[in-house]
Amino acid sequence: MRRLLDRYYGSLRRIKANYVLLNLLSRKRLGHAERMFRKYGIRRDPALPFHSGMIRDTDGGTPWLDAPNGQDLLEQDLRFQVLPAELQGSLRSWPGQGYAILRKVFSLEEVNEVNAEVDRLLKEGSVDYNFTGRKIMFAYRQSEAIQRMASSPEILQVLELLLGRPMNVFQTINFLT
Repeated sequence: MRRLLDRYYGSLRRIKANYVLLNLLSRKRLGHAERMFRKYGIRRDPALPFHSGMIRDTDGGTPWLDAPNGQDLLEQDLRFQVLPAELQGSLRSWPGQGYAILRKVFSLEEVNEVNAEVDRLLKEGSVDYNFTGRKIMFAYRQSEAIQRMASSPEILQVLELLLGRPMNVFQTINFLT
């Protein structure tokens, strides 16, 4: 039942009653949400629909790299300046485009290992595509190779730079392409 719900969750969550039902059935998996709700003073059951406007004491401001002077802020950031030149070049597209393509962060061997892991996990039924038919969610829970890649120092360093705070892996999404 859980696997079926995971697969169709994206489609079903558009219907609020289904969203609540899925969350109630997943109550054990909402522990992290309950802790965060308490931390931010949110008095609401995490099984119910939620939006960022319900968080008190947040400025709701623009993320620093999305600010009009984001490019300058990026160039001045010491975390950026210590990155390899090729990675710096990739990240320079972030303020203007809102995304960056990181090339050569992982070796061909590492990429092939993860691709083989995804194939293996699909064949043994440990993971499956979600409702889109193109995404595999949370495969890092089933594979050390995917976990290693998702939590690599290079990736965490880039995420910490972009988001301005320490990062922890909480989800992975593997795509067909």
